[in-house]
Amino acid sequence: MIHNILLSIWHNKIRTLLILLLLIISYFLCFLSFTNGFSFTTHINKVKEKFSVDTKDIYIVSAYNIEDTDNFGNDITEIKKYVNRKDECTAGAYDIVKSNLYEELESNQDFINLNMVAYANSSMAAYPKSVSVLFIDPELTELLSTEFEPNNFEPVTKDGEIYQPMYIGRDFDGIINKGDILTDSYSHIKYIIKGVVTDEEWFADDDPVTLSMTSLNHMFVVPFTEKDMMDSSIQLPTLGKLFIKCDTDTANQFLEMSTQKNMKLGIITVDSYIKKWKDMYGDILNQNIFLAVVVSVCSAISIISVLCVSVILKKKEYGIRIAFGSSMNQILLSYAIEMNMLNIISAGIAFALCYNNYASHTLDSFRSIHLTTLCTYSLCFLLLVMIIMVLIVLLIPSILMLRYQPAILIKEEE
Repeated sequence: MIHNILLSIWHNKIRTLLILLLLIISYFLCFLSFTNGFSFTTHINKVKEKFSVDTKDIYIVSAYNIEDTDNFGNDITEIKKYVNRKDECTAGAYDIVKSNLYEELESNQDFINLNMVAYANSSMAAYPKSVSVLFIDPELTELLSTEFEPNNFEPVTKDGEIYQPMYIGRDFDGIINKGDILTDSYSHIKYIIKGVVTDEEWFADDDPVTLSMTSLNHMFVVPFTEKDMMDSSIQLPTLGKLFIKCDTDTANQFLEMSTQKNMKLGIITVDSYIKKWKDMYGDILNQNIFLAVVVSVCSAISIISVLCVSVILKKKEYGIRIAFGSSMNQILLSYAIEMNMLNIISAGIAFALCYNNYASHTLDSFRSIHLTTLCTYSLCFLLLVMIIMVLIVLLIPSILMLRYQPAILIKEEE
């Protein structure tokens, strides 16, 4: 039977290619709409789960205009300290700095080799001696579900010298050890390794609009020092990554103080921010789903038409096969198997195209969550779509085929 099916596919190349093309386009669009939709929902849930405080009580601070950029570091630090002095109020920011260099690691070949593998085919590939570093205000850890606490970032005194604390991602465990000293090549601040971060995630600052999450497994984590807090060039990138938990009065005072310092800042609760983002992106998702449905329906109709024409034109072939002992059920089974083979091939090609589409994305956080979703939820739902598609496209041709009487077909052949 398989031999006959393969011969049928080969002898009807144009029909086969047309069906494959229609199915590939349909399944590719389905993969995209499923993956984008499920990833979006998963993403929102992960963002909400990251906060240890109700997202209705946390504000995100963004900037419209900063007139005095030279004094911004001092000004924003003063405002954050004002908020933190208030009861049950917290203000903290973060920033992820790429390509940070440390003097002791520039000649560490194990460290360089590890980075060469980790950074392959990325923007960091040309900088294997560098590492991404998460700088945070210790107070920010009070708002997030994380293994860190504010006291984890207190300075450490060793042999009469004061060091800033540093935590390394688990990828570096064994290459860098607890108690090692690292010196920042830019600021010359000395850090001491206090521990290893295991499977921790943080907000990726390369895509702050969607609050996407990124792994800290291949990063260092350090606090902002007093010098960093006064440095405007370091504090300016934290806008959009500054979170405040406070009451309405304190939020208004925060805006008033920023205005007095010639800063036009805007605040919005995380809950409202997510809702706004959800409403905006939800329309795009609905359009994707609508397009996938329309294309799939049109493809199904086209495939049904092609198969019906094929069934009508193959009456002579059916007569020959029945004359040689085949039953109509066997013919129907071979027809179904042929369609399923084309179905599976199309889904495989569509999956590969979609995987490549997400794998080539420049944002690590986007790539990670979409590839995971593609290989789990989307794949399961597409299997369901494939079953439905096969049943739909085979229904009418099968009914048409069952109406043929074997005796008449044999008589016509004779």
